[in-house]
Amino acid sequence: SLARSSYSMAEYGKTVKLADLRPGDLMFFKGSNAKSTKIGHVGLVVEVSPGLIKFIHSANGGVQITTFNKSKYYVPRFIKATRLDYGEE
Repeated sequence: SLARSSYSMAEYGKTVKLADLRPGDLMFFKGSNAKSTKIGHVGLVVEVSPGLIKFIHSANGGVQITTFNKSKYYVPRFIKATRLDYGEE
C-alpha cells in the first residue's frame, strides 16, 4: 500500500540520484509555489536514456508525459527521487 498524497509518498523507498534513475522510480517536486520547500507533486519515471528523463504525472487537468531535462518548470522544482522496493531487483 502507498500513501495518497505526494508529500506522504516521499517518505517511502530509498533516495536515488538523478543519474541513477530508472523506470518505476518516483520524482518529487515543489507544488505551484517554487519558493516552497514542501513536496506538492509527484511523477513516475517512464523512460531514461543519456541526458533524458521522462515522467508521467497528472497536470493541467490531465495525465501527461514530460521530459524533465527540457522543462523550465520542473527542473527548478525538483526536490528528490525515490525507488520503492517491490521485492525484486
